Amino acid sequence: MSIEGEAGIDLTEIKSPQEINMEGITYEGVSQGNGNEEATEGDKKVDEDDYVPDVKGKPMFNEDIRWKKQLPILSMRFTNPKQLKFMICNYVVANGYQLYFEKNDSKRLLVKCSNGHCTFRLWASWMSEEQSFQIKSLIIDHNCERNFKLGSIVNYRWICSHFTREVLENQKFNVRMLKEEVKNKFGIQVSMGQCRRAKQHAMSLVEGICTGQLLCVVGRDGNNHIYPIAWAVVCVENKDNWKWFLENLQEDLHLEGGFGRTLMSDQHKGIIEVVKDLFPEIEHRQCVIHVLSNFKKKFPRSQFEKLFWKA
Repeated sequence: MSIEGEAGIDLTEIKSPQEINMEGITYEGVSQGNGNEEATEGDKKVDEDDYVPDVKGKPMFNEDIRWKKQLPILSMRFTNPKQLKFMICNYVVANGYQLYFEKNDSKRLLVKCSNGHCTFRLWASWMSEEQSFQIKSLIIDHNCERNFKLGSIVNYRWICSHFTREVLENQKFNVRMLKEEVKNKFGIQVSMGQCRRAKQHAMSLVEGICTGQLLCVVGRDGNNHIYPIAWAVVCVENKDNWKWFLENLQEDLHLEGGFGRTLMSDQHKGIIEVVKDLFPEIEHRQCVIHVLSNFKKKFPRSQFEKLFWKA
């Protein structure tokens, strides 16, 4: 919703962002194992500061270490398979290994190298007596050449996890900029489609975590720049909440009846009714984008949209 006069106002609904920050783990050496049996101790040499062992002395994945130093370690335990797959992706990007998930479901994970002669093999599954996902078998040696033209193991979810903050905090952070940032930070090429899906996934995180709605008022200055004025969190968008919100706005900005102002909003019935009561002298208009959206519900064919803009 917008008001024009000395200042313009836009009322929109947004939801608070979620920030994701998953970082890595450092490593010096691991033991090897194979088969689907419970993990054995082996000969592993890891800096004690790199992880927090549990009561049984098994290493726990540490999210606070730089992504470039993350490496799989025999017996390492994770919260869930998703966390392990994220670490594997970081390991692949940092080292240029052509890994893939041969078995990948909610109960188990088998990772191999796409080079048939490479000996790398990782097997992980849930612990039988507790809720943790553990690397139970690991052959970490590689005898393949490094290649940073990575396959499908690097997907949009991995991109999103590294750039969620940038996407949510910078409205001008477009898909092309995201593609360039991935190249600069990780030294790899990803497609525009992957970046587009990563950005969409980041925005979906906002919708999934917020249970209320944020009503925001912004103004427009003489240079046609938008700036925030006020906001309020409400449980639901309805007439009562709009009335409370606009009453406070009217009092703070001394709008009185709204004489000399133009207000623009969507076609929400609560806004229309409250504006008639609080601002009888204001020029109230509907946003053309919202009008078009409602128009297309009744007339979905593209030729009608062209006629709409001509009208």
